[in-house]
Parts: sequence; structure tokens; C-alpha cells
Amino acid sequence: DKVAPVCYKTLTGGDGEPIMGQEVRAAIDGEIKRLTSQAYSNAKKILTQHEDKLHLLAQELIEKETLTGNEVRAILGLPPMKQELEQPEAKQDQQGKLEAGKDGSSGKKNTWFGR
Repeated sequence: DKVAPVCYKTLTGGDGEPIMGQEVRAAIDGEIKRLTSQAYSNAKKILTQHEDKLHLLAQELIEKETLTGNEVRAILGLPPMKQELEQPEAKQDQQGKLEAGKDGSSGKKNTWFGR
């Protein structure tokens, strides 16, 4: 609220001094601190309110290691996703299995960091 939504660059002027003044930097730092504190408080409040569900979810993950979206939704007491929303994922899995048979590979691609 105190700092307008503009881009403040950390460049220096010709004499090596920062382009923005000390007051602007202090205002930016204050807003960053306020926003991160507010986000932390909100996250902590939400996690505390739903601590029982968080523990149920953690226990299921310990037992199964992976959960589908609908399994997570069931644990959290939410209705399952509509079938048509799940189909693209299922189609990708089927396509991967079909391609795996063609070249003898597992069909799985390691997409971690583009590998």
C-alpha cells in the first residue's frame, strides 16, 4: 500500500550511489516485511485450522507414498473431480505406454530440469 506497483531497479548512478533514496529503500523493505509476515500468519492460521486433515494426509502419504488427486480430495472431505478433468492425464499415461512398446524403453521421460 505504501509503495506503488512500479519497478525499482537496484542500479547505481554514474557516481556509484543507488538511484533510489534511503527513504524509498526503507519503504520497500518495510512493505516486503509486512507482506511476508502477513502471508506467514495466513498460512499458519490455515494449517492450524486444518491440522487434523493435514495429519490424515501425512499419514496416508507415509503409507502409500503417492496419492491421486481424488484420494487427496477424499481425505480432505472434498467431492471427487469430474471424470473429464482427469482424462487428459490418463490419455498421456496411455500414450506413454503405447510409445514404450515401440522402442523397448519404459516410456517414462525424466522431465526434472529438462533432462
